[in-house]
Amino acid sequence: MRKAGAALLAVLVTVSGSALVLIATAPLVNNYTAKTIAGRLSETPLPPGTELCGALSAAGKPTGIGNGMQLFGVVLIRSGLIEEQPENHYVPMRGDEWRYRTEPQAVPAVSAIEHGGLRFSALEETRPFRGYFIAYSWETSGCPFQNFELWAY
Repeated sequence: MRKAGAALLAVLVTVSGSALVLIATAPLVNNYTAKTIAGRLSETPLPPGTELCGALSAAGKPTGIGNGMQLFGVVLIRSGLIEEQPENHYVPMRGDEWRYRTEPQAVPAVSAIEHGGLRFSALEETRPFRGYFIAYSWETSGCPFQNFELWAY
């Protein structure tokens, strides 16, 4: 009986420890993946006549909707292009509706997300906010435990 109790205790400790490792590791994996999304956007060739001004990333629930983890990367680009030109540049790179999206950026706070407080410091002192746009992507890590980040819900 004592051996069975010790074996059961060992199994419980192992399972609990594994669960804690997964829960502790998930935020690191998610943050790293979000940063790689922003890095990939930063390394993507820019439209002619534009300049990269910054990159940001977020892992969590920046839109506040749906189930599961959302991983987000965004770059700020200064441009003299008209609105359709950046969009046309990124369309061939998309692959799906969630990658390489573009929109004008008229305030320091990232306009593509509702929560998370992402702000481009490059725009804090800029007035007026003309000639800026963002390119952004939503992705998943493909990691089986990405949704174990419990405090993101």
